[in-house]
Amino acid sequence: MLEDTPWKRARKSHYERYISPIIGKKYVVSIRQLHIKECIKSQESKGLSPRTVKQTVEILSPMFKSAIANRLILHNPMDGINIKLPKTKKIVSNASEVLVEIYNAIMDEFEDEPFYQSLYLLAMQGRRKGEILNLKVDDVSLVHNYYVIRDTKTDDELKIFLPPYIKGLLQEFMMDSEYVFVSGRTGDRLVNIEKTTARIKKRLGWNFTLHYLRNVIVSAMAESGMEAIHLSGALGHQSAKTIDKYLTLNYLKGSELASDVIDGIVGR
Repeated sequence: MLEDTPWKRARKSHYERYISPIIGKKYVVSIRQLHIKECIKSQESKGLSPRTVKQTVEILSPMFKSAIANRLILHNPMDGINIKLPKTKKIVSNASEVLVEIYNAIMDEFEDEPFYQSLYLLAMQGRRKGEILNLKVDDVSLVHNYYVIRDTKTDDELKIFLPPYIKGLLQEFMMDSEYVFVSGRTGDRLVNIEKTTARIKKRLGWNFTLHYLRNVIVSAMAESGMEAIHLSGALGHQSAKTIDKYLTLNYLKGSELASDVIDGIVGR
């Protein structure tokens, strides 16, 4: 049985709240495209974002493909249904300078707080918020300088390079607990970092977010001439567009090279 993850729980919640009320009691052979469109229209009327609505397609498409493979239905009612996502800005001008500014803000703001300094430095290495907050102690190898990201959409296990300076910070507070980042108030996994992120935002004087930080990292590494295959590996992407047809992403090597590039930019 596949391990339960926040990603799977989110998909289950989406199905139960927005899909099941409309098609949950129907037999698979009786579901038509108009029913799927009804699900989507209902979500849009509730003001859900296109990215949230797109989960309907991501949930139902593999289900109907499986039904076809098992000869339960002949046609996929999902054919032709797509949710158009708004374009987001990916390229950041003067990204190297912006990355240095963010790095200095993190180091200054959390100078005496290894817990939060390491958390945001992991984000600066390309980690997503969920990957950081769901990181388990058992998945960190201080001996071999890497950690494993298990909470991915495809159940892959990504081996990521652990820079020595982040390793040193982790050693200052990492305890014999399940998760690396544990709330001092609840004793459970840390789930909310809005207040500490706001501290960085205030120091910078502009709207800093972890999502924007990933855009900065991508642009900065591209400015430094890092190859797309390693850049994708560093960020934990499943593919590097067309070149993924010929190459397997090396997450450990990609994240190590990315760490070297980032260190060079910020002058570590």
